Amino acid sequence: MSKYEGLVGPKNDLRIEFSPDDFEVLDTVLKEVPELRLCAGILRAVRAAQIKYPIRSIDQLIELLPARQLFVEGHWFRPVLISRYMREEYLPIRSEEELVTCCYLALIRCREDTRWAAHAPPYAKELLSELPRVSTNKGRV
Repeated sequence: MSKYEGLVGPKNDLRIEFSPDDFEVLDTVLKEVPELRLCAGILRAVRAAQIKYPIRSIDQLIELLPARQLFVEGHWFRPVLISRYMREEYLPIRSEEELVTCCYLALIRCREDTRWAAHAPPYAKELLSELPRVSTNKGRV
């Protein structure tokens, strides 16, 4: 046990632990990183729906949407977008930790696509045609 509150573990591998009393601290931080806040909301929705792992279909997540489209924390949630960014190669999702990781990756991909599209140079089509094609491997790497 560390002499510093919240730090636990061996001296050369400390980690920070939080208690329920730290809710306001965590909430303040999550307001600054909306993708992590969304991951927490998705995990909460999966738990509330009592979805069992492994999650084998993106449709299981799409069915959790309370409406056909939502704009939450700076991100659009629509079935087509969820299907685009939650890649099939992420499946099956075997645990809550994998769910959070996959959701975070999908949200970052979406954000970066949107950022690139908003600032794409006029020669974007030519630039993309010059890049080597990347194979779309359906399996996990």
